[in-house]
Amino acid sequence: MSQYCFLIPIYNHDKTITATVERLLPYELPIIIVDDGSNDHTKAVLATLAEEHKSLVLLHTLPENSSDFDPRLGIRSLGGWGPGNLPEIR
Repeated sequence: MSQYCFLIPIYNHDKTITATVERLLPYELPIIIVDDGSNDHTKAVLATLAEEHKSLVLLHTLPENSSDFDPRLGIRSLGGWGPGNLPEIR
């Protein structure tokens, strides 16, 4: 498993997420996208991207839980990681 990944919180970015993912693919690192309750066409765009790129990890928060993005949701999806692996930001 890679030490690095791209963790992308997203909310209503149906028009920009495809270009973002395509620019990150050459790095060959895991790409985790956490959709924070988008209410535009983001879910459909993400579903298409996931079909095309099997290494993409998609997570969706429930609408009642989407007030604040929690990066631990994406980190936990990698398996073997936990809150203790998050860098401390000062």
